[in-house]
Amino acid sequence: MKGCFKTFKRRKAKKSSKKEIEKNGNDSSGRGSPDNKESDSPDNNANGSSVRRVSFASKVGGHMLRENSLMLSDLTEVTTPSAFGVSVDVIESILKCPKVSASLNPVQKSGLEKVYRYLNQENASMSIPGSIIDTCETSSVSAYLASEFGGISFRASGVDGANVARALKSLRKASKANSFIRQLSNSVAERNESLPPSMYLPHEWNALSTESKMKLQSMLSWESLSKWNFDVFEISKIPGVESDEVSSTLLFLGWAIVASPHSQKAMSNSIDISKGNTSSDNESVEMSNGYNFVTKFNFSPNTLCQFLRSIAADYVRKNPYHNAIHASDVLQTTHSILQLGGLAFSSGSLETYSVLLAAIIHDVGHPGKNNAYMMNTFSDLSIRYNNISILENHHLALAFSRLLGARRQRDLDILGGLNPHDHETARKIIVDSVLGTDMSRHFTSIATLKGRLDSLEKNSSAADPRSEWKGEEALFVLKFILHAADISNPAKKFFVEWADLVLEEFFAQGDAEMMHGLPVSPLCHRKTTGRAESQIGFTNFVVKPTFEQLARCIPAIRNEVLPTIEKNLSFWSAEKCKEDVEGKEVEETND
Repeated sequence: MKGCFKTFKRRKAKKSSKKEIEKNGNDSSGRGSPDNKESDSPDNNANGSSVRRVSFASKVGGHMLRENSLMLSDLTEVTTPSAFGVSVDVIESILKCPKVSASLNPVQKSGLEKVYRYLNQENASMSIPGSIIDTCETSSVSAYLASEFGGISFRASGVDGANVARALKSLRKASKANSFIRQLSNSVAERNESLPPSMYLPHEWNALSTESKMKLQSMLSWESLSKWNFDVFEISKIPGVESDEVSSTLLFLGWAIVASPHSQKAMSNSIDISKGNTSSDNESVEMSNGYNFVTKFNFSPNTLCQFLRSIAADYVRKNPYHNAIHASDVLQTTHSILQLGGLAFSSGSLETYSVLLAAIIHDVGHPGKNNAYMMNTFSDLSIRYNNISILENHHLALAFSRLLGARRQRDLDILGGLNPHDHETARKIIVDSVLGTDMSRHFTSIATLKGRLDSLEKNSSAADPRSEWKGEEALFVLKFILHAADISNPAKKFFVEWADLVLEEFFAQGDAEMMHGLPVSPLCHRKTTGRAESQIGFTNFVVKPTFEQLARCIPAIRNEVLPTIEKNLSFWSAEKCKEDVEGKEVEETND
């Protein structure tokens, strides 16, 4: 951007009088101007790339100067005291000035109109008054208002406050230059990357109403996120979080958990300023309550949110069950189990970070059909992965294609800050954890866990045998936690809602199997599958044994989770009795 400002200063010096301007030539195309040749040269771009794609702005300015002897500031008096406001006024001045507007070709005029609409509609919250910019280094209220409208959060007395203020002032300068459009775009990206973690807020947050922000901030507090019966459906129902155009549940949950405690601090500051709290030192968030992965593994919250947006976009929204809401639930449940005592099986932050990332991606790109369907239809995925954990391998490949190889996207590489050894370790844990969610491995995994626990309790003299679990044995439990989270719906308060969603997806598969002349998979026939009976069987034979064994590793599960499973089983037993009675009545009627 420095190069852009230098170019602007040179132009300002050269065009200080009408006489000097006219000496540059009156060619209406603008090709006779040395300044235009200079501005169109790729060498003058501070980033070393061509500026021709935004040259319409400089060419329009050059034309005005030569033909009408006007500067941009002559078009109208720009009074909006904000960087983005100045930008809007400048564009509006160009479009409303008859002489200047007539000199634009259709492409130039259309481009300016699109930028004008973009600044007004999508970035309205980023219009920061100049009086706030001028005092954001000394006033907590000004500092936070600037951050709120700019999509960030920080204290006036906090780290890098001066740098942020200077960056915002640079935006005001950029808006006055002929190439301001490119500079605005670059400065926003640079600002998000350079912000201290506790100052960052995703732009989806700024689009929410104050009421929605307050609800979301409450639900995404560390205490709330750690609860077993957390309601992910309630998050998705907050106005502005989910719509036909926006799906942000996974984004908000991923940011709140993985970027903790900085995400909680940023939200708390945002809510405080909306309430008119002028305190310069918000201590409502305990910064020790969180993983602090951002600083430990050298990635920015913006990079994390870019990653989360990309992953969420590849979850199939039309799937009743295997979608981003399910991924959000599994992420939160994994976090909850870790907080109940699962962290005892993590050797450090890298393992914990890896398992949580595995939860985020564990079903990305799920087609809404299971591995058996993939094999029976000879799908491309079954051929690619040789019928071995087909979908699980697909989820991993889809996620890692963003982080590795020729298609690596650096702007969302949440493993990019790791050294080679840690990078390899993290990838192995993520791969093993996601492969462990293959249900065909369930009984082998639970038998292995039970065998290890039995042996440990029999042969150990320690008061707490779990303290002797080290290395691969402890890591096995950590990976098993993700599998438990993946099948935890029958152990939750909202078990009925989850059951209906998964059965809806199963029945859609059954319909497809019948259409292809294939045998209908178990629980997938909508006319013969009993709703209550299916849940009783799944809970008794899969879910309950899983958490019983996990409770031997994490004692808190015994009181926190197992009673809920029993309560839910009682509900389904009562429902089955009703279904049996209804079934008999139908049989008698048919007879």
